[in-house]
Amino acid sequence: NDPTKVVQGLRKDGKKPTALIADTTTANAQVRTLSGQVRLDTRTKLLNPKFYEAALKGGYEGVREISKRMRYTYGWSVTANAVDN
Repeated sequence: NDPTKVVQGLRKDGKKPTALIADTTTANAQVRTLSGQVRLDTRTKLLNPKFYEAALKGGYEGVREISKRMRYTYGWSVTANAVDN
């Protein structure tokens, strides 16, 4: 029951629908593709030593935050094929 596949099946051209994300975390709101947002979050958080080192210093809450972001990234990869290899 993947909604992306349902919509893809309903389209006459069979193309996968584009997923867009509104990033309103700053005053300069931007709309990005789902894959673009995943790339940005991965680069600025998961692969950023300043982020993960600070998170690890936060004890179990920091590890929970890293784990949550990893689960989300994995989920977007599995359900929407939005993660680059």
